[in-house]
Amino acid sequence: MSKEVIARLRAELDLLAGPARLPVLVQLGQALIGEYQKTGAGTPAAKPDLDASIDALNEAYGHTQLDDPMRGMVAALLGYQLSIRFAAHGGSERDRDTAIHVLEEALSFPNLTPVMRGMTLLMLGQTYLAKASVYLQVSGFGLPALSPGGTPAQGVADVDRAVTHLRELADGPPLNEQMISGARTLLEMAEVLRTVLTAAGGGPLGADIGRLSGALATMQNLTGRMRQGAQGYGLSPTGIPSLAALLATDPQERPLPYVQGAAPVAPQVVPAAPVAPPAPAVGDLRRKLHEMLPGHGDSNGAVWLSAARLLLSGTPPLDITTVDDMVALASTLVEGAPASRGSEQERVGHAVDAYILAVAFLLRDRLDESSEGEDRRAGAEELLSAARDIPLDHPAATVILRSLGAFLDQDRPMDGVLSTVAGGFADRLDGALAVGGQEPADLVALHALRCLCLAERALADLRRAAGSVPAEYPWLATIKAAGRLAGSPQ
Repeated sequence: MSKEVIARLRAELDLLAGPARLPVLVQLGQALIGEYQKTGAGTPAAKPDLDASIDALNEAYGHTQLDDPMRGMVAALLGYQLSIRFAAHGGSERDRDTAIHVLEEALSFPNLTPVMRGMTLLMLGQTYLAKASVYLQVSGFGLPALSPGGTPAQGVADVDRAVTHLRELADGPPLNEQMISGARTLLEMAEVLRTVLTAAGGGPLGADIGRLSGALATMQNLTGRMRQGAQGYGLSPTGIPSLAALLATDPQERPLPYVQGAAPVAPQVVPAAPVAPPAPAVGDLRRKLHEMLPGHGDSNGAVWLSAARLLLSGTPPLDITTVDDMVALASTLVEGAPASRGSEQERVGHAVDAYILAVAFLLRDRLDESSEGEDRRAGAEELLSAARDIPLDHPAATVILRSLGAFLDQDRPMDGVLSTVAGGFADRLDGALAVGGQEPADLVALHALRCLCLAERALADLRRAAGSVPAEYPWLATIKAAGRLAGSPQ
């Protein structure tokens, strides 16, 4: 199915030019990311999809203005993919440095969803550590030494940048347990790498062999944990390429150079990391989440109906603690889902998880006046994810699609939240209407939502097109005024 989507998006791009290509390029980049993960992230067979995704997102990034809310999301996606290519496919230093630049820029945008911000912080941390490691090279004795022209200060500065971002993720609001665990492991790696950098600088007698021996043993242990526990988030010990040869051998087997006057150093033994308890089964987590929905037992297993009732104005609101727990639990299910969901049952399960998360985000937005619409935006994005995953002939599809109306601002329905998801919903609503089978009232509502999404997408194209009209065009102000309709009260 994803290959058909990719072919359709490429055909659509052939009919577009300039900034009008932006939303389709973003959709294509995301579809190619999905295809890359389905083929096998990190494998040679998947790399062409990764390269094509980067090309699409790079062009999309070029079409955004500095103040365009879309720029942050596009920068985060582009930086993530460049980091993956550098770490997992032997990408160039240009990939690494460009990834750092755009990921840093993405963090300056307040409209990133919490999960996307967390992923950006995680990838920045790993990529800075990879950059820091290039100041080292493996010496003839099997120990690291400063590379020609390198200084500990250069590498340590990059390590400190990594620590700043990883600390924000590790100490911030809880997102996904595996993501937080990856950040904490990288923080340990950063501390060891800082030790290696400074110890490799040495003193009058050369490298500090004692510190190096202990640090390398610790680094090997951490590398094993990264391989076992964090691959789902793009973490890879190959992201620190100049130490790969060192990490391939046991620290006790590395020959130590003889240094005049230095006493023999016993290798430091680092205890193995404690084994984490097994994660709760998906079924147990879902059951706990469903039990938070009032009346879930009355819906005959159609828990999406229980979730949908919470969107109605007459439904008694949940307390903020329950809503926060719903967000946390649903986020764990959504973020922990495998990239490839082969069976229809898996697709339905993930779609319903994403729908409940969308509802929980919107409930929290209603309860928290300081949210400034960020939870509503995050909820709309999760709603789109649910709409894309649910089979269109499933009874939950109509419920999920018609719920878009709840996420629209009553005074300014065509605001930045709708503009973020309008293209995806327009396509999905087209598909649902083509499948048919809706009740007459639902059919009318879905058609109206489709028209609204198409209007927003057209206005977004108009705003981008207006930005490229020459200033000397005598009626430029009129065109720009029309493009601002989406930001005006309706």
